[in-house]
Amino acid sequence: MREERREIGAAGADGDRETECVLTAELDFDEIRDFRAGWGFYRDRRPQYYGPLMTLGGVNPVR
Repeated sequence: MREERREIGAAGADGDRETECVLTAELDFDEIRDFRAGWGFYRDRRPQYYGPLMTLGGVNPVR
């Protein structure tokens, strides 16, 4: 893991409004994966049970 860390959501660079520019960034996908694993957001997903959420009262399909 890198020593230098940016705040989550912080812009790494920005362009000005006067000239055209291309911004690039290097991403450490292993670090991103490890960081997101700590969120637990996808850990407990059970999409196989989403069907009733897409119905009216758990019975009639939404049209």
